[in-house]
Amino acid sequence: MRGKAKRKAFSLLELIAILALVSVVGAVVLYRLNASEQKATDESVIRQNISMLQSAVERFRFDRNRFPADLEDLAQEGYITRVPGEPRYYKYRYDPATGLVDFTEK
Repeated sequence: MRGKAKRKAFSLLELIAILALVSVVGAVVLYRLNASEQKATDESVIRQNISMLQSAVERFRFDRNRFPADLEDLAQEGYITRVPGEPRYYKYRYDPATGLVDFTEK
């Protein structure tokens, strides 16, 4: 009787399993990278929008000697054309007592 011959290569099933595992890991990594890039872009956009909104709040206060009740007042009174939409990851925060426009994560 002969002993079992040594195996020198991987079977097709093993190669397919490894390829599937590597593909899944790659897909997860690419998704995470894309999500972090989108979040950085959203943060840049919301910072620019907040700068514009803060300027409009200050102009409103200078003209009316009070802060607007909410950001919609700025659009209704013609200080901005419309309140910018909120990006996917952040939302606007406005304090009518101090006139401070800020953002927070959703």
